[in-house]
Amino acid sequence: VEMQRSLGLDVSILESDEINDVVPILDVEGMNAIGATFCPTDGHADPFKTTHAYANAAMRKGAKIYKFTEVQDIVTDGEEIKAVKTSRGTIKTPVVVNAAGAWSKKIAEMAGIKLPNVPYKKEIMVTERIARIFDAMVISFKDGIYFSQQEEGQILGGIPPPETVTGYETMPTLPFLEHMSRTITRYAPILKHINVLRQWTGFYDVTPDALPILGEVKGLKGFIQCNGFSGHGFMLSPMVARLLAQLITGEKLSLPIDRLNLERFEKMEFEAEKSVVG
Repeated sequence: VEMQRSLGLDVSILESDEINDVVPILDVEGMNAIGATFCPTDGHADPFKTTHAYANAAMRKGAKIYKFTEVQDIVTDGEEIKAVKTSRGTIKTPVVVNAAGAWSKKIAEMAGIKLPNVPYKKEIMVTERIARIFDAMVISFKDGIYFSQQEEGQILGGIPPPETVTGYETMPTLPFLEHMSRTITRYAPILKHINVLRQWTGFYDVTPDALPILGEVKGLKGFIQCNGFSGHGFMLSPMVARLLAQLITGEKLSLPIDRLNLERFEKMEFEAEKSVVG
């Protein structure tokens, strides 16, 4: 909280008897909560609308986006990037940004680079629409659960699976739904009789320290990493994109990214991020 306040955020510490002033539906005793933090300017965005908004803005600036186009190989001369081979032909380029999320490790292998990233299967569920009952997003680092009420009234959220699952399996599971249902109704008993509409899976692209890999790879000019966000990517994407644009165009970086390079894992110079939910 002290750090967040130093950066200009209006963050407050809530005692247990103040939590319901912010989120009335929570069962504070059922959560075993001794306190909380709250920032009224926090929010959440629709990932589909946000992605399309950025894509449309980029195309207005002259960018070309090739949808349904598979990257098949990265062409190098051993020292520099030369081209990208795709299912629609070869694109000559001196720069490749590896921002393939859970598939970033496979893209790196095409260029002869090994990433420590591992895809972790994650699941989310969404309920039917109900009347507005709370506004703030609820996050618990103790149980790993997060949930919020969307603009249209649905409750959307997730929680770590009972057992860690790696790889690219996309089938939703009953154990997740049971675990999520038990936990969210312990936090908010009012949700016990709300119907779940659907659930789906996705992936966290996870590094050993749960922090992203950013910047150019040592020994291969033009191969820039933007992956391994471990669940933080959507939140950090606007600033990270600006930093990498500055890096590519040779501008001075607004923030240093040296500590997030790939080489930190070889040197064992990293400390694990603890603020990971879902």
